[in-house]
Amino acid sequence: MTSEVKTCDDAADAGHVFKDSPWRHEDEATVHAPAAAAAAKVAEGRSTPQEAKEAKEERVPEASGKAKALEARDWQSEQVTEARDWRSEQVAEARDWRSEQVAEARDWRSEQVTEARDWRSEQVAEARDWRSEQVPVVSGLVIDFLLPDSTKETKKFVRRPLGIDFYKTRPISMKRVQAGSHGKELGIQPGWQVVAVNGEDVAAKEFDYTYRLLRNLAAQLPQQPAEYLAA
Repeated sequence: MTSEVKTCDDAADAGHVFKDSPWRHEDEATVHAPAAAAAAKVAEGRSTPQEAKEAKEERVPEASGKAKALEARDWQSEQVTEARDWRSEQVAEARDWRSEQVAEARDWRSEQVTEARDWRSEQVAEARDWRSEQVPVVSGLVIDFLLPDSTKETKKFVRRPLGIDFYKTRPISMKRVQAGSHGKELGIQPGWQVVAVNGEDVAAKEFDYTYRLLRNLAAQLPQQPAEYLAA
């Protein structure tokens, strides 16, 4: 007589007895349960040492991934901070360099302006000294005249205007003497030639030089009173 009771292996082969077996469900829950269920057991203290170990191994990759993500964020933050610091340093160096260049340019310009002013002052002083040498300034006016007969006359002017006009010759020659003038009073005549002024020989001097000399010296003489001129 053949028994209808089958072994577990036969049932598994048959595929219908083992499928609905409560033992199968319990085995699947233990072996193939999600990591969340195992973690819950560990949290509640109901897990075996083996289950705790497996749950820990399940959490390790997850924890490692979070740690790597945190490390990556920290590294990125450090890179951004370093880049900002480097840029700030570059900007500061560029500003300092520009300030130095501007300061040097200002100093150079100030030196050039000072040198130009000093040079101009020296030139003006030299020009004044040269003019003073060319046209000496002395008090009084004494003129030596050469007359047409080759004789000489010395006349001293003590006031102005002189009242004499010149030809542009070398030496200067009297053109006319104004009536009532100081020159007329001294007896100066047309045709007389100026050969010396205050002891300086001007017979060979250019007209412009002798004329400036006479004008400057005459300007130092006192003005002739108006009532004298009217007379």
